[in-house]
Amino acid sequence: MNRIVSGIILTGPATIQQAEEWKMKGSLLKKQKWAVGSALLIALCVASALVVTAFTRSSHAVVGHINGDSVSAEWFRMQLQQEAAGTFQYFHEQYGAEDSAEFWNRAHGGEVPIEHARRAAKRNLVAVMVQLQLAKAHGLLDDIRYETFEQELKEENERRREALATGKIIYGPTEYAEPDFFNYRFSNLVIRLKEKLRESDFRMSDEELRRMYEFDKRSFSFMNKRVVRVSVPTGEDGAKAAIEEARNRALEEENGEASADAYRSPLKAEEFLFDNRAGRADYAATGVSREVANPLTQGQVSGIYKENGFYCFLKVVELFQAEFPDFESRVDAMKQEHTEQEYARRVDRLVREAKTEWNPEALKRMKIR
Repeated sequence: MNRIVSGIILTGPATIQQAEEWKMKGSLLKKQKWAVGSALLIALCVASALVVTAFTRSSHAVVGHINGDSVSAEWFRMQLQQEAAGTFQYFHEQYGAEDSAEFWNRAHGGEVPIEHARRAAKRNLVAVMVQLQLAKAHGLLDDIRYETFEQELKEENERRREALATGKIIYGPTEYAEPDFFNYRFSNLVIRLKEKLRESDFRMSDEELRRMYEFDKRSFSFMNKRVVRVSVPTGEDGAKAAIEEARNRALEEENGEASADAYRSPLKAEEFLFDNRAGRADYAATGVSREVANPLTQGQVSGIYKENGFYCFLKVVELFQAEFPDFESRVDAMKQEHTEQEYARRVDRLVREAKTEWNPEALKRMKIR
């Protein structure tokens, strides 16, 4: 007969004393399990805290060095994120890859997207860092660490929030995202750096300017073009048929005999002189037409194209050699051209000569979000 003692079912000849012993052992076991469970819980909490602390402390972990300057994980991550679109486009066009959860780690033709992106990020980061180092060497920057950039971003966004709160006008976004702020600051820094180098390392003597001017003058072959542009509003009834008929007539005309007077409403004909002195306003008004006119020679007629809400075509009615600008008017342009060329050469050389060290394990942990 089974007996129940303090919740324990006794089967067989067990005594009440044995039952009480088992009860005590069970109670002790429960206490031991609770103690172990509590210890595990405490350990997990401590471990979680350590993980969070470690993550916080490693947010500026070093993944490499460029010419002795450390490259933080955040610098690399920001550059890696900017490679995402270009990498996807490359694999989509090259291998027909589509976006998916496995895209970044799936091999295509022996190439893995995330590895491709990391290599591109390394190349571009070297180019960025050598320019930051060059700017620092010329007194335009005091510090090129990520932490300094991060603080500047925080202060700029705070300034914008305060300006908005007090009704002040701000230009640009209400709050900068990290890559946008970096690109904005970096592009302005490069402009200032080029200006400084233009008057120092890249400064041209009068003799060098004269030589450059004479070389440019000898190789100058810009031809001015007087063209007739025929157009009709795209919304006009029968617009496409009218412009096609007018173009067919222009093709039949003798070389160069077309004039603006040869076309009637709803067609509009205008004469333009496309030369080498076009300003920004000229390009805003006739930018597409200038591009269309570039390959045309005397008497040729362009195809039909759209510009500013009109169907258009061009006919070149006169072609003549452009006059080369005088020396004084070319000085600033020559200095700028020389600076751009020398700056590109300098950066290219600095990239080639850069001493780089990378932490492969740290780079493997860098993902594209």
